[in-house]
Amino acid sequence: RLKRKPMSFVCYPCSMTGLRLWALLSLAIPVQAEFRWSTLKSARSDVQLHRAPTALAEVAADGSLNSSSETADSIKDILQEAILVAKLEDKLEAQSLQKGLSAPALIAEAKALLRRELRSVQPTVAGKHKVGVVIMADKTFQERYKAQIQSVKCFVQNQGYDLFLLQGKEFAKCDRFQGSSDKYFYLKHCAVAELLAQQAPKYVLAVLDADVAAIVMDRSLSQWTDSKGDLQFYERIAGDEVMAGNYIAKNVPWVRQFLHTWADMLDVKPPGFSSCDNGALHLMLVKALELDGSSDVEVLYNNLTAKVDNLDPYWNFVRTSKKVLGPPRAWNMNRTKMGRDNGCGSPLGDSCILTVWPRMNFFVDDGAYLNFHANHAIGPVMHHGIKQPDDVSSFYFKDLWKCKTNEEKVILTADAFGHEVLNVAEGYTQFYQRGTCRQCVERCAANFTCPPLEDDETAPVLVQQVQDGKPGDQGSPERKTSPANKSVSPQTFLEVESYESYMGRLPPRPVIWHRMMEHQTSFINP
Repeated sequence: RLKRKPMSFVCYPCSMTGLRLWALLSLAIPVQAEFRWSTLKSARSDVQLHRAPTALAEVAADGSLNSSSETADSIKDILQEAILVAKLEDKLEAQSLQKGLSAPALIAEAKALLRRELRSVQPTVAGKHKVGVVIMADKTFQERYKAQIQSVKCFVQNQGYDLFLLQGKEFAKCDRFQGSSDKYFYLKHCAVAELLAQQAPKYVLAVLDADVAAIVMDRSLSQWTDSKGDLQFYERIAGDEVMAGNYIAKNVPWVRQFLHTWADMLDVKPPGFSSCDNGALHLMLVKALELDGSSDVEVLYNNLTAKVDNLDPYWNFVRTSKKVLGPPRAWNMNRTKMGRDNGCGSPLGDSCILTVWPRMNFFVDDGAYLNFHANHAIGPVMHHGIKQPDDVSSFYFKDLWKCKTNEEKVILTADAFGHEVLNVAEGYTQFYQRGTCRQCVERCAANFTCPPLEDDETAPVLVQQVQDGKPGDQGSPERKTSPANKSVSPQTFLEVESYESYMGRLPPRPVIWHRMMEHQTSFINP
């Protein structure tokens, strides 16, 4: 009943589209009816991918692929797509039985599925570098945050980067994350992984929340994209959390697996408040890095049953995970199972680095704590948590649609800006280390040069955690965990209508008065 239709051809310098689709058609995909093969053949002419040219490649009659230029990863991707098409055929057959579709109708449905599975997402703005920026927001939120998105467009156009605007429906592999709003947070990371898989090897994506405003147009992301980190996160300025909404991801196998595994943590989301993907990230980090104490963190995560009106269990979980992680560091994944499974550290593989940046040293940070200021040479180039479009169009920019920034209001001298952020750091002694270490406030805060520690670097002074007015330990270079922090969480303010219905991420805490907003804001104190 199964048929094979082998074929042989030579694809001269052409698009990756032709290579991949012809490879799919010639890899001896089993077919169960003649219209199935017609579907694949006709879909080939309809599906167009955005790919760089490739050198000579040949698909032999036995289905093998010969190419002097294709990497092992690319060949593996082609085989995975062939398997995907076979799975799609099974899915289509089941649908035809359920829906009673005729052969022509099924062919049309097959074309639509194949377009969706194999079509590369085109950038809204096409750049010239192997660097892109991606924002995921549905049509409603793209309209709500159009000013913020326009500021990012200005930035990528100035820097020659790609800009991808996703709605969350681009990848069938991520369909299971559709539905409720809390699923959308997990959907984002699945979509980023799938978008990366469509790009060239080692292509870099800066992933943004929609409420991010780009404010420094003349400084690129190279300080971070050119660093050795394949996957880069950062600590929030005035909070315990590692931030989940903004990060940098490179197109390498272990990063894509990390992102998919992170998204799949929707399946183990606890019944209480866990801040969705943000809480899940903390458990994901300690487990992926295989740190001592990760099992304790997992127990706390699974036992999050309290709702958002009682945040003590959540903050206890976050602080415990941060103690296990220790000071911000550039972790080498070569020793981990995730790293080994993806060729990290092998003779033909690269070192695989997961970086957590210290507070105020990433390319984006919470704008309110930076007093909505920036500098051309130092500090973040984007501000997170900018909710009001008027703040972008009237404060950050003189003419947003012509990309003219408001230099007089936003840009400070390096000395003035450094003085401001040093005051912030000194005001949150529980989050910033004092002393002369490489990550200590006096040494690096004012000029934004606090580095992540190296993988095997011993912190000369342990990061301090204020507990009942007394400093305590947090983390250690030996990757050992200390007892869970049982202290009561600091007072937290939220802007929510109903705690019972609120299941999203927490905003920066405490939410401070937004000096650019004209209307009065009411705070609910839990």
